[in-house]
Amino acid sequence: SATREAFKAVIQAWIKEGDFAQAGRWQRRQLEVGFVDFDGLVLDEVVRGLHTMGRVGVANRLMQEALRVGRAGACVNSAVTMAEAFAHRGLGDKASWWLEWLAKEGVADEVALPCARAIKRLVWAKDLVGAEDLLNRSLAVGISPSPSAYRHVICALASKGKAAQAAYWFDHVQKIGVVPSTASRLEVISAWAQQHDSEEAEQWLERMEQHELDLGLKEYTSVIHAHAMKGDAPSALRWLQKMREATLHPDTAAHNVVINAWAKSGDAQRACESFEEMVKSKVVPNLISYTSVISAFAQKGDA
Repeated sequence: SATREAFKAVIQAWIKEGDFAQAGRWQRRQLEVGFVDFDGLVLDEVVRGLHTMGRVGVANRLMQEALRVGRAGACVNSAVTMAEAFAHRGLGDKASWWLEWLAKEGVADEVALPCARAIKRLVWAKDLVGAEDLLNRSLAVGISPSPSAYRHVICALASKGKAAQAAYWFDHVQKIGVVPSTASRLEVISAWAQQHDSEEAEQWLERMEQHELDLGLKEYTSVIHAHAMKGDAPSALRWLQKMREATLHPDTAAHNVVINAWAKSGDAQRACESFEEMVKSKVVPNLISYTSVISAFAQKGDA
């Protein structure tokens, strides 16, 4: 008669052949005939193989059968695989189901990294709603995803112009004691700047300063850009000065934003002064720098 080891040998033989469909079929037969004491590592190998073949539905049915016979402990690794497999295909609801099952099994602390990978895959699949939902549902059942999950969600939301949502998650990260990534800081400020909301861009940069987060040229330049986009050249210049006060040295891009802001406001004199200040600071002008000054004088009719 067949034994547990005999079934295992057959399953492993099919795995060695790379035929995970057959391996899965024999895994199910093992369960059907009552050999419920299966090897969890072999099951995980089968599930991973089916995932690679794109047969996630087959893998899911096999896993549900394994759970039905009451061998939850042997299914933990495979459950992680299922969560990532569904997330890879943009199926956030099904990924959430497996992560929630893992939390109920008392292994929430062990799935922080897999949870982050699942969220990242949803972001890559451009399913931001699913990524946020998975993040919320994970937190609700006690799973604390690794910091990279927050970074992916914040950056994706910000890049899509969803500044308020990105800011919400940035706030959450700080509240739980995680230092937001450099990319997250820049993306949140840039998102507000892209919406021409200079007040929010300012407030967020100032809050980051208060939390003693490292800020660089790009963050300050985003605030300068936000003011310039609103036609507020004096505020753009003020933030250029703040950049210097923060012991940063404005680069060509930052100076150009200010020069262009004066040019667009029709103040050729101030545009010229900003250009001269740039040169005095030993920052090398580029084509945009010269073009902005010329445009300012052209608007005055001073060719």
